[in-house]
Amino acid sequence: MAPYNYNFDDVQESTRGAVPADRYRLKVDSVTPKDGKQQGVKMARIMFRVIGGTYKGSNVFTNLVIAHSDPDKLANCLSMVKSFMSAAGFNVKGNVTVDPRKWMNKIVDAKVRLTKSEQYGEQNEIDRFFAPEEATDADGDEPWDESPTAEATAEAPADLPPAEEDSPDEDDPFA
Repeated sequence: MAPYNYNFDDVQESTRGAVPADRYRLKVDSVTPKDGKQQGVKMARIMFRVIGGTYKGSNVFTNLVIAHSDPDKLANCLSMVKSFMSAAGFNVKGNVTVDPRKWMNKIVDAKVRLTKSEQYGEQNEIDRFFAPEEATDADGDEPWDESPTAEATAEAPADLPPAEEDSPDEDDPFA
């Protein structure tokens, strides 16, 4: 890789870390597959971007478990997947194909809390997802100063292959 030259005199150092506990309007910026620490656990790592208010541009991350070798643990984990998918406008009734590739650019509101650990310091955790029109601030007013744009509500990029409902693709990282 070639070296790059920059004048850092005008560059501000980022002081952003975790956002304070509150409700935020979030847009899915990336979804990547991640293996869990236990064998048989597959997750979708989601990076959200805050799209309104004081913390606009900040990132919030979460891992949603989409496969687990223990059916009891999977049932518990799927409650968050269902919460997200419902808030993002997906059908969550009956048998549903969970395809994280279709989550790109979706807009949701989320109740975010702040946690602290010795290993990671302060970080965010999402308690619950809401459809954007459901969430209000403590006064009952809409706390966000902008509504989703056409660009923000676009479907997943066209270069993603369609979901295969009957037989998973061996090259699919979410299979």
